[in-house]
Amino acid sequence: MYVSHSHPHLPLSLHAAVDITAGIAMIFAPALLGFGLPAAVVIVVLGMLLTGTGLNLTTRPHEAVISHHAFDRAFVAVAAAAALALALSAPGQTTAVLMLAGVVVLEVLIGTATRYTEGGAD
Repeated sequence: MYVSHSHPHLPLSLHAAVDITAGIAMIFAPALLGFGLPAAVVIVVLGMLLTGTGLNLTTRPHEAVISHHAFDRAFVAVAAAAALALALSAPGQTTAVLMLAGVVVLEVLIGTATRYTEGGAD
């Protein structure tokens, strides 16, 4: 009997749900965790972008597939750069930096596992 060893792919709908949830968490985290103003602005803006593109993926999956894949790559690069910039310029914002680093790891993992298909829903 043949057993496939390929890893399972994450459907776009689940990817979108993770993006929306992570984005909303990023929007509320600065108020709940007491981030400084620079960290709060960066994290809220990135959270709004992540939430918006996740919502776009759920409402227009056929049109959003290719652009969302490109967004995932760009978002990881920008969030990683923001985490580095905050780490270097805003001492005492360790929680904010760690949150951004966690979001970067999450986005890399779900971006790697997602099956970006033109069908949109799977």
